[in-house]
Amino acid sequence: GGLWAHIPGEDVVIEDLTLSGASLTNHGQEGLVVMNGAEVTGLFVVTSEFLSNRVGLGISAAGTVVADASVMSSSFIANTLHGIQILAGAAVDGLLVDGSLFVLNGNEGINVSGGAQVQNMTVQDSQFLLNKIGIGVTGAATYLHGLTVEGSSFVEQQQHGIYIHGATVGELEIRDSEFESNGLQAVHIQNATVDGATVSDSMFDSNRWGLLVRGSSNVTGLHVDGNVFSNHSETA
Repeated sequence: GGLWAHIPGEDVVIEDLTLSGASLTNHGQEGLVVMNGAEVTGLFVVTSEFLSNRVGLGISAAGTVVADASVMSSSFIANTLHGIQILAGAAVDGLLVDGSLFVLNGNEGINVSGGAQVQNMTVQDSQFLLNKIGIGVTGAATYLHGLTVEGSSFVEQQQHGIYIHGATVGELEIRDSEFESNGLQAVHIQNATVDGATVSDSMFDSNRWGLLVRGSSNVTGLHVDGNVFSNHSETA
């Protein structure tokens, strides 16, 4: 049902691709996928709906390169796995997610995993509600430098608001955001390397834990300032 957009292959080079006002629904795979060595510079997804696919928007496979991508005012609802997924060695340089909605996705609203190499991902003014995890960055070969979460809300995820496991993350910044009634941790860092992290001016309420760093994690330059932690079942 609906539109399925598939951009495959190492011979595919695209500049300035815009998807606007689309409804991509009920696909067994991705609603929109860039894969297998394709190169896209300037990917713009605007006011589009990704509903009940396996993955809403997927960027995958070594050799795949996406630069200057934006997802604006779009919704990712009830996708079996993830709303947005970057995986399997794909390289992304510049991803802005702005004013978008992630609801009832079976795993993560946004997933970066499987050796993905990402520079400068910003999530702002977006809502994550009733997913398993809001944003997940996982896998020993996964690298994300420059993750900013600003003005966003993470409410009633089954597990974590933001989950970093095994990956390497540089310059993590969480500010002016809300984490409320998530089943486990609002922000969970485990067996990961995080070089430079700031959590500021955010509200953490009624999660199990507010901020938890555990396992063999190596976190340097951690600054926690101006936050409110309340009503957690374990600790702030």
